[in-house]
Formats: sequence, C-alpha cells, structure tokens
Amino acid sequence: MSTKRKRSETSEEGFTLQEIMQIFWIIINTAIEHYGKSSLIRIVNSGRLDRERSSSVPVFTIITNGNKPEKVTATPPTHMTDNFGEREAQRLYTAFKNLNMCDWSVMSSLAPVKDKLAELGAEAEWISVSARKAFLMHAEEEDVEDADNIAHSVLLISDADGKQYIADFTMEQFGWSSDDFFQPQNVYFQRFADSHDWEIASGSWTEDPKQPEERAYVRFVRDLCGTVDWEKLAGQDEKTRLNRLQDEIAQTLKKYINDKREHAPPDEAEGEDGEKGAKLKSKRRKKRRRVS
Repeated sequence: MSTKRKRSETSEEGFTLQEIMQIFWIIINTAIEHYGKSSLIRIVNSGRLDRERSSSVPVFTIITNGNKPEKVTATPPTHMTDNFGEREAQRLYTAFKNLNMCDWSVMSSLAPVKDKLAELGAEAEWISVSARKAFLMHAEEEDVEDADNIAHSVLLISDADGKQYIADFTMEQFGWSSDDFFQPQNVYFQRFADSHDWEIASGSWTEDPKQPEERAYVRFVRDLCGTVDWEKLAGQDEKTRLNRLQDEIAQTLKKYINDKREHAPPDEAEGEDGEKGAKLKSKRRKKRRRVS
C-alpha cells in the first residue's frame, strides 16, 4: 500500500527547499576548500575539443606536483592572475578546486540531505548525468576525451508535489557559476547537461572511499552536515547566516585537518607517493545513462 508523503512548504524552522540546499552547498564547498590537492604548478590553455553532443569547448590542462600536497587557497596563485587576468584566473582556480569532486560531494551530503528534506515531504536521489561544459579541465596525464566522458554526479530532488530539481554542488569545475547550483530539473538539463538522460547511482558508485584518509574525511563531513543547528540559523538574516555558517564550518574543518596531521605517521602527513592523505579522487567511470 502506498503512503502519501507529508507536504510542507518549509522545514520545522521555516526554511524553504532552496534555502536548505544552499546551506548544504556552503558546507560541502567549504569542505572542498579545506582539503588538500596536489600542488598546482600551472594551468595551460590547450586549445579546443570538438564534442559530438555540443559545440566545441576550450580545454585547460592541469600540471601539478603530486609529491607536494597542499591546502587550496581562496585566491588563485599570482602566476595564474598574470596569465589569465584576475576574473578568469579565479574561475579556473575554482574549477581546479572542484575538479573530480562530484562523487565526494554527493557521498558526503546525501544522507543528511534526505533527513532534512523529509520535513518537507521531499526526497533526494544520487544520479549520474552527462555534463555540458563551458570548458573542459583535465589532468596532464589524463586523455582529453576520456576526461570528457566521465559521468557527473548530482542530486535529484523531488518535492511533495512531484516537482523535481537538480542540486549540482560542483558545477564550477565545468566553468559554470555556483549561483545556478539549484535548478528545476528541466532548466538544469536544458542549460547544463548534454541530454535529458540520467541514471540512478548504485552499487560500487555509492561506497565510501577505500583510502582511510578519504573515507574518514567523507564521514566527518557527512556528520558535520547532520549536526547543523537549524534553529540557530533560522534566527539570522540570510547574509549573516551564510557568512557565520561558512566561518564556523571552516574553523571546524581546520581543527579536524590539523589534528589529523599532528597524529599521522610521517609518510602519510607528507603525502606518501604524492597522494596518500592528500588528494580526494573521483570514482572514474564512463557515462552510463538511462532516459528519464
């Protein structure tokens, strides 16, 4: 027997669906900001890629020093600003920080998002889509076409009335603005996907990372998402709420990362083989889609 979903326009504290997802976006993107990636040497403009599904796109190649992991910073390195100008350098650097983090972003947020949206009678699913790109960014050792053919993870949100939305926490890796991270499903697929095809993530896609450092960070951020003081946030105006939340999350993450480094064996703290304990890797999978 089917049960009718509870319907509410707002959460228990008065937050709308979009406001709730904005708060989760702040947490996830602050977490991305505070986890180390391989040290960036430079980003190179590598021409354009002709794509069957859309017009050709600019290609940027990332050159890193995998033996020197570091925390990414808020602003791009000076050499990027000199090469690309301040605005484009910031756009590219933000893409670098978000690159290959889509699985991780959904993995870390899905369970707490589901719990919170239940207050509105809404549901969330992890789905895979074919992302449209304003530009394509890839690692130096990675084939360009292989990079273009990696499936992209997003959240499919269904409200109590059956209206559907897409939350894309890492769309900036493709050159899009985070202002558009939450869109009605039809708008998202028209503007930010190559087609309306998608597939529900399952099996090994949804498993926590096997690397202990990566798995621990995913679980820490997931717990962090689940411990938001929603009542406290409800008593603040939007600007104050988001700024304070970002500051609080940043301080919590800094303490977590510093504690991990202090107690890590020397090889892990320094990034054994240039990767261990330093870099979150996306599950590299080819696009497998179903028609919605």
